[in-house]
Amino acid sequence: MASQCAACGREGEDLKTCNGCKMVKYCNASCQKRHRPEHRQKCQERAAQLFDEKLFADPPPREECPICFLPMPYGDNAGTYFACCGKIICSGCIFGTTKAAIDAGKSNLSDIKCAFCRAELSEED
Repeated sequence: MASQCAACGREGEDLKTCNGCKMVKYCNASCQKRHRPEHRQKCQERAAQLFDEKLFADPPPREECPICFLPMPYGDNAGTYFACCGKIICSGCIFGTTKAAIDAGKSNLSDIKCAFCRAELSEED
């Protein structure tokens, strides 16, 4: 679908979009300058509307731990990725699995298994 320049009416695919409102297109900077007095008020209103929509949008849903189904915490220590099963597991579940292994007398890393798939952990995990 071809767009149309708001100032001169030329149609084309290579038109530049207004940075403020993201709705109006122009051939070049001279067309944009020529149309600016007519476009300024609506552009500022639309730009404010876009800003508010972005500001007050709901955050994306947090992922859940595949073991305890609690939402993963935000931040750098949200969980650990395990290559064996391709899952991100929360720190609480990792702690629980590690503590259970230590309580059972397994202190070597090779004795501790993945909290999700129970595969043996390697040095990379």
